[in-house]
Amino acid sequence: MSRSRRWSMFGLVGIGIVVAIIATAVYWRWHVQHQLDAAVAMREWDVAIERLQGRNDPASMLLLAQYYRRANRLEEATAGLQRCRDAGIPPEAIRLEANLLAVQQGELARVERYLLPLLKPQREEFLLVAEVMTQEWMRQNRLIDTLGVLNQWVDQYPEDSEAYIRRGWVHEHMLRADAALADYEKAFALDARRQPLRLHMAQLQLNQSRPDEALALLVGARDDNAVSLARAQAYRLIGRGEEAADELAKIMPATAEVERELGILALEQNRLPDAEKHLRSAYATLPYDRAVVYSLVQCLERQGKSAEVAPIAAQLVRIDADRKRLNQLMLIVLQQPKEVASRFEIGEIFARNGLPEEAIRWWRMVLEIEPGHLPSQERLKGSEVK
Repeated sequence: MSRSRRWSMFGLVGIGIVVAIIATAVYWRWHVQHQLDAAVAMREWDVAIERLQGRNDPASMLLLAQYYRRANRLEEATAGLQRCRDAGIPPEAIRLEANLLAVQQGELARVERYLLPLLKPQREEFLLVAEVMTQEWMRQNRLIDTLGVLNQWVDQYPEDSEAYIRRGWVHEHMLRADAALADYEKAFALDARRQPLRLHMAQLQLNQSRPDEALALLVGARDDNAVSLARAQAYRLIGRGEEAADELAKIMPATAEVERELGILALEQNRLPDAEKHLRSAYATLPYDRAVVYSLVQCLERQGKSAEVAPIAAQLVRIDADRKRLNQLMLIVLQQPKEVASRFEIGEIFARNGLPEEAIRWWRMVLEIEPGHLPSQERLKGSEVK
């Protein structure tokens, strides 16, 4: 082989190697970008962050700060935005992300006026703003405002399961169980990874006294204590007591909720001593659970233990009165998003019924609207002492 032909061959081999290297680099970049796009589509923000690490171009730096925020890693989001400023990214390019971060850090009042005009479906910023604003309004129980934006979100992005989940939550808190279930079912059809949603739908069906629908949802659900408890409730409601007992026997260790179900099951089977034993055990932990209190009253009355019934029956009357008043107050809050007296009273009801975390949440909401509200300040101080 002549020298010129050898050099030509070496040249072709070299070109081939270069082409292969370039092709590999292009493919790898495409592969990483494909993984990033998939993670964003599935809202897997930690995965998206991992895929963006190491990129130093302005667009990637700003996206990385955004993904930190959407993953609720707010300190890292703050640091990410500072890196963007240090890199010379113009302030107007950072402004939207900085204001969205401010909302998640509890500063909605400061930036709401800037963000509201962006809540129009035709705006390219709509989805980012809708995500943050609806989350914060849901926390504040501004359900009517939230519902309006979520309706637009569903119309604009009908394949986004997150919009249906949030709208279902709003319907549920507006006591519209059927509308909530319809949205949850749509979300689950779009994204079957949301397994906890299946159990939540089953529990909603049980609350609506629809045990057959609840059981249908629980077919194929991964076994755990919560699923076994829901199946037991459904079996009991359709009169399949043995299967209910079998499900309860799977739950280890036995909880107060299991004692409640065993007690109600024994009561329905007229095994009154067993029922009383289980219901008293449940009542010791769940004294505000209406099903426990009501069933224990029934059990004691049927055994002629009238002297023991009176204080527990009084507790049942208080629970029913609080439930009725809570529904009234929720309607007021729904119609008057800035009204504080009803929010404070809602906190009082939750505290009185053994739900201190919910009480604290409502008292804090009062202080966000009216920072000088003394009764809420006192309640929160008392909760900190406890």
